[in-house]
Amino acid sequence: MRTLFFVGIAALSTAGCSDSCGLGQQLNGSVYSVFIHPIEWEFDNEEAFPGEASPANGAIELGFEWGVSSDGPITVFMGGQSFAGTGIFDEQECGNFIANWEGDYLSETGSEHAFKAAVLFLFYDDVIEGQLSYAEAFRTPSNQVGAYRVPLGEIRGQLKATAGGGG
Repeated sequence: MRTLFFVGIAALSTAGCSDSCGLGQQLNGSVYSVFIHPIEWEFDNEEAFPGEASPANGAIELGFEWGVSSDGPITVFMGGQSFAGTGIFDEQECGNFIANWEGDYLSETGSEHAFKAAVLFLFYDDVIEGQLSYAEAFRTPSNQVGAYRVPLGEIRGQLKATAGGGG
């Protein structure tokens, strides 16, 4: 009876896990329509903040391009722009990955956003979601400058398209 109990516990503890979940490349070419919701935020020069243009304050398209390794360099596509980053795709806990990326985002309104982002992601079916940490220095078209930091934010979205090139 005791052996059966331990076998049952072992089976339950591995539910939801897999010997192999595949590689990060399975996200290549997928584009998600996401919404980024800051939970905690801080500003330097809040009056000048171009909130509608910040890539971490509202709706944006997001995609990924993984190389041959699930632990290494990736390219992240935000709003049609590409950014270099690193990622760790969990090959045992299916659907989980970590991504860090940074760069200079230029909005359609002409504001500039030098940023760094780190996200713990979960994806399943056609959904992607996660917890975000983000910081940017911004410059408005009228040359006002400031900073926007999101120590904690949420990201959630739906698969928009699957095509070659990620974004």
